[in-house]
Amino acid sequence: MSIFSPVLMSLMSRKYLMTLGGVITACYCAVFIKPIPALLYVFSALSGCGAAFLWIGRGSEFVLNSTKKTLHRNASIFFAMYMSGSFGGNVYVFFAWKGRSIINQTEQNLLAIIMSCITLLGALCFLLLKNIDNGKAKKQKDVGEELKTYLFR
Repeated sequence: MSIFSPVLMSLMSRKYLMTLGGVITACYCAVFIKPIPALLYVFSALSGCGAAFLWIGRGSEFVLNSTKKTLHRNASIFFAMYMSGSFGGNVYVFFAWKGRSIINQTEQNLLAIIMSCITLLGALCFLLLKNIDNGKAKKQKDVGEELKTYLFR
């Protein structure tokens, strides 16, 4: 699906593509509230598509809003925020479940609801991104044309 992500980004814009990717990921988390195997498989595949949407949109966001000096810093901040979900979920499980090996359905549902809500809120935050002004969009197009010229001479 990552092959089609740039096309979707040109049709939707990067912020809507990343929002769609986040909403798909939130839906995948929500499937664990009442896990049905068929839905788990379907949303697992869709979650891969959502991840592609997030990563393609992220790359465009970095290029358009970073300078050569700030690109690595911004990428590191994004990656730290992206991985903080894994850290937060594990810390919650460590303290809430207190090392038990058998977890009841109510506790599993609570975790799925918490993670789904946090993911959905994060996805909706992408809607707060600023739009590309015409100058940067034109400059980006010129770079793409230069790349085509370089690759296909």
